[in-house]
Amino acid sequence: MPAGGPAEGKTPSYKSPPPRCIPIEDSIPPLFALVIGIDKYMHCSYGLRELHGAVADADAVYSFLSETLHVPENRIKNLRNEEATRATIEMEIKNLGGNPAIKEDDPILIYYAGHGAEANAPSGWPCANGKIQMLVPHDFNPSGSDDSKRGQGILDERLTHLLQDVAEKKSDNITVILDCCHSASGTRAINHDHTFAVRGIELPEDYSIPQDLLHDIPHNKARAIVAAKGYEKSGLLSHVLLSACKHGQEAGERDGHGAFTSALLSLLKKSGVDKLTYTDVIAHLPDLPGQNPQCEGVYQSRYLFNSKVASPQRKLYPIRSSDKPGQYVLEAGEAHGITNKAEFIVFTSGDMSSSALGPVIASNTTAFTTTCDFCARGDETPFPLTLPGFALQSRVGKRQNVSLLIERDERLLGVREKIVKEMQSDNEGKRGFCLVDSRDDEPDLVITVKGDVVHLEIMDKLCQQHGLTSMPFHDVKIDNPDFIHRILRSSADFYWHLRRSSHGGGPRWSHHAGVYET
Repeated sequence: MPAGGPAEGKTPSYKSPPPRCIPIEDSIPPLFALVIGIDKYMHCSYGLRELHGAVADADAVYSFLSETLHVPENRIKNLRNEEATRATIEMEIKNLGGNPAIKEDDPILIYYAGHGAEANAPSGWPCANGKIQMLVPHDFNPSGSDDSKRGQGILDERLTHLLQDVAEKKSDNITVILDCCHSASGTRAINHDHTFAVRGIELPEDYSIPQDLLHDIPHNKARAIVAAKGYEKSGLLSHVLLSACKHGQEAGERDGHGAFTSALLSLLKKSGVDKLTYTDVIAHLPDLPGQNPQCEGVYQSRYLFNSKVASPQRKLYPIRSSDKPGQYVLEAGEAHGITNKAEFIVFTSGDMSSSALGPVIASNTTAFTTTCDFCARGDETPFPLTLPGFALQSRVGKRQNVSLLIERDERLLGVREKIVKEMQSDNEGKRGFCLVDSRDDEPDLVITVKGDVVHLEIMDKLCQQHGLTSMPFHDVKIDNPDFIHRILRSSADFYWHLRRSSHGGGPRWSHHAGVYET
């Protein structure tokens, strides 16, 4: 047992937390990216309006890649506004296939934020519903053009053809993220909400696509990136697609950011790109009003970027055998954000220089410890662990409890102690909490003090979008920790109901949601 750890069989106290986890520094990830954001368009009209958050989203993706994942700047190509013409976007995608620095199986990311559109397909062109969908580059002309070289969109068939060529030259480790849509029913109405915009345009019924625009797309390779009737994309082989919504829905932006991109980056920062499969991403995203993000592609069960990009500062947790064969005790728990069904890889050494012993999966969590079972894959058998080992989390578990940030104020110690005591107790059937250290940890609730009054800030973006920024309690005195604790207990129920709606069935948000003392 590492020095300073709790004795076996005893629950660690709040004043004696479990051994500190070991941060693991990672080398430069072999990821290459093309990041596109378009707010301003050359041919703006009533049907083609400027956006206000696409460039900001692209910048946020760039910051995530460079600052969080430490991808070198020379491996990220940025295109913004007038740089993002049809010719330039297509050229930069081709350049990915011809870049000698990109080795076989290196992950490639293509991110696009801007408008999308849908048009009638030319006669005889194979498509699901007689429509062709497209991305809208900066130089797109919504009035149409007979010139196949100017003013055209990037057709989904063309994009797929380009991606297939990249995959043939490099690999199928390609991720495409599209924060746009191809329907915009709201664009015909006067929109009085200037903080909201739809990332899609409605083209005139007589808009036509020049036949010669399709000549360089082989019919045997043409396959829609965005198929009709719900993005029927299970056959994609060249890449995995993450899109902001399904067919017929509108991808929205509000207050300068897209709902999908904001939620996606928040999830990736909190959970790590090396612990999520593409389908996990969709399952763990919060409900987005009017949007059901989609994941399509044959390889959607892979980990993001095929596990070739690690989250920065990965952590190893001490782990030991329990008295029950095939069962292990991890010296970390709910306070560390670990939940049931989380998966770990176990090593004998803290620098991971040894071969992995095998995988384990969390079956029962407490505040500071987790019981794990051997995760059999094939004919593998449980591994012996005579000395304490080290566990690296490889997959997130069930959605976390409500995360709290309690301001460092001595007058809030009573509240903190009650929360910690609850975390350490056996509260089966109750919804719980985990404590975080700063706003950078993206808490659900922040408890602050102004004078002698306690304020509870709601940090959930969905709540904030609907004007709910604080708990509706205005005279909560700091000298009443029991009352504050009851409010927090009610907030846990509120968050459970907020998050429990089905991702496939659409949002179930109520404008009358509130938190009530019980």
